[in-house]
Amino acid sequence: MTVKEKKIIVSACLLNHAVRYNAQVLDFFNPFLNELVQQNQLLAVCPEVEGGMNTPRIPSEMQMTPPQIYGSKHGVVNKNGEDVTVFFMSGIKKIEAIMQEYTIIAA
Repeated sequence: MTVKEKKIIVSACLLNHAVRYNAQVLDFFNPFLNELVQQNQLLAVCPEVEGGMNTPRIPSEMQMTPPQIYGSKHGVVNKNGEDVTVFFMSGIKKIEAIMQEYTIIAA
């Protein structure tokens, strides 16, 4: 039996990756997260980018809770009123596939 590497999932923007809607990097430093980065224990993810959205992009907001978004239309809408749910769902599915490669111990 192969032992999977343990990882903690963290939003990529919290690790100062330029994935936010405006492509700005957060001025965020957390010593605990930095230590985990140094130990290669984190898995940085961004559903929007994984789902094919560009950076920068028009800001989007969830219109319902995450469980309600599955199978719905207009679950996530950008500031122009365009339904971008498909991008979020695609990103979530890709992240779920990536997660299968590891033992996720926290998110």
